[in-house]
Amino acid sequence: SCRAVRRARRRRGMGTLASTWATAWSWTARTPACARCRLRCGTVRMGRGSSRAGDGCGASPSRDDGGASLVEKVVVHVLDCAPLAGHEDACRGVVAPMYARRSEVGPARVRLETLGGGLLARDVLGVTADADVSYGEYGKPRVAGGPEFNLTNDVGIVALAVAKRPVGIDLEEIPARYRDVEDLITRKYYDEAERAAVGDGSTRERRAAWARAWTRREAILKAMGTGFAVDPRKRPEVLLGWELRSAELGDAVMTCALDVPFEMSVLRRDALRLLARYC
Repeated sequence: SCRAVRRARRRRGMGTLASTWATAWSWTARTPACARCRLRCGTVRMGRGSSRAGDGCGASPSRDDGGASLVEKVVVHVLDCAPLAGHEDACRGVVAPMYARRSEVGPARVRLETLGGGLLARDVLGVTADADVSYGEYGKPRVAGGPEFNLTNDVGIVALAVAKRPVGIDLEEIPARYRDVEDLITRKYYDEAERAAVGDGSTRERRAAWARAWTRREAILKAMGTGFAVDPRKRPEVLLGWELRSAELGDAVMTCALDVPFEMSVLRRDALRLLARYC
């Protein structure tokens, strides 16, 4: 019940929800922290003759004569869904019905991710009814009068990216071992530089490179609004010209894609506090 949610939140001693600019998270990351934003991250521009991977957020944003930033902003709301375990019914009572229905099937982790996505959709986008969301030709969701957004989930985490321009985001677990399926994807989809970075997948760093390469493709195709209805093997040009930001979240890699230079701001949200707000 909602009362149980509030008790659980008090027991955890939750303080004020803090939003930070590219927070240095408590999740362990094994890549050097970006000197500029302190987030364990990397940036790359997908295009001919230019690639900048793993070097953080790059130079300071360009500014016009009036001092205003010319770089687009993308805000990513990140929710660890594990604390929602035991509070599924309370969640179903406050999210849009489609999230409640979807949370009735599938593995327990996926059910919690679905409910977490519904909570973020309500809090950030104002989605309380199924009719609040419409879908593009290839199924990309949108909210009338709302910002551009994209949602992803994996490893018990949900991430919602919000921007003024079409945005894509993807989250992928770093494989614990390099299996035949990962090797097949590498050979079929990755370019020469990415295949070199992945190598034999024998180290965590190489497997993280595999996950990063995959999330870049997914994020771009989601920003386009097509998903894999457009096959990048047949149309590799669709991957060119995109700005990307990647970050490790524990044992997963998250990548955000936009068609212009951007800065990524990350808000780490508290699941129980968010649920209690609507109970």
